[in-house]
Amino acid sequence: MAGRWRKNPPRFWPPMLDWIEQQFRELGKGKESPDLALYLVSALQRASLLTHAFKKPDLIVREAGLLKEWVYVL
Repeated sequence: MAGRWRKNPPRFWPPMLDWIEQQFRELGKGKESPDLALYLVSALQRASLLTHAFKKPDLIVREAGLLKEWVYVL
């Protein structure tokens, strides 16, 4: 299955990443926007993975709170 995903990644990732990048652009982040978008998606995916691996739903809640604070201070 992993090989299939490398050749044909899920189609929702590029549009979602583009949308998040556009949100950062609207916040005035300019050239930083692609990196900020990738960081945000990566952080959410990391939190999701750890939440499922450790069976601790509070992990994603905590990470979401930290990410909200991060976005507010940008």
